[in-house]
Amino acid sequence: MTNVVMGFTFAFIISGVAYARHSLRRSGAIAAVIIGTIIYATGGVLMMSMLLTFFISSNVIGRLFHIQKEPAQRSAKQVLANGLVATVLAVLYYATNDTQYLLLFGVSVAAST
Repeated sequence: MTNVVMGFTFAFIISGVAYARHSLRRSGAIAAVIIGTIIYATGGVLMMSMLLTFFISSNVIGRLFHIQKEPAQRSAKQVLANGLVATVLAVLYYATNDTQYLLLFGVSVAAST
């Protein structure tokens, strides 16, 4: 239960900052909190750090190479498109403790990046 609370808190803070910086729409922030909570609760710090690395790097790259005046605001649809497979793999890793799901999680996050 502690991992769920910690995951929710961490995901809420990160999503809140991203929403305030206009990187996420409201729906995207809600989806990011849900995905972040599940991934932290099932995959711990390792999986959450991989996910966070993807999120930060994609935002930095998007801001550096985007010619738009306003940052792209990701919706729930975009958050789920990039994070749903990783979330399922995190749950499978938690349920089976099979390291192949950890590897596939990393591949999924890398492919999204």
